[in-house]
Amino acid sequence: MSRFTVVLSRTLLASPAAPDGDAGLCAPCLDVVETSDGLVIAVDLPGACPDEIRVTCLGATLVIEGAKAESVRPALVERFHAVERTAGAFRRVVRLPWSVDGDRGEARFRDGVLSVTFRRGGAQTGSPIESEIGG
Repeated sequence: MSRFTVVLSRTLLASPAAPDGDAGLCAPCLDVVETSDGLVIAVDLPGACPDEIRVTCLGATLVIEGAKAESVRPALVERFHAVERTAGAFRRVVRLPWSVDGDRGEARFRDGVLSVTFRRGGAQTGSPIESEIGG
């Protein structure tokens, strides 16, 4: 195996589709943005069912998990020419820049994007954040 192949394999294995050794789990792309009011986390989840998304927070750790449906049923496909979109179970563990209060968090799911917002201040709790995620 050439050095290029080894480096390429390591790069692909370290991609966001398999973070932290969570083999078989897809990892949706996200942004963590600080505003004057607090933090906003935006997660791309096209194809996800809002009722199956679970968001929990404890201190400075945010966990987002659920499942994304397949857009094309493999039984109907003769040949794939490119496959870049992920489907199946996902789990993202995000280290936030500071501890937040899960009770002061709000989550909204719209147009395939989950937005989780935390206002500054408050105590640390391990509460699920459920506002407006499920239909």
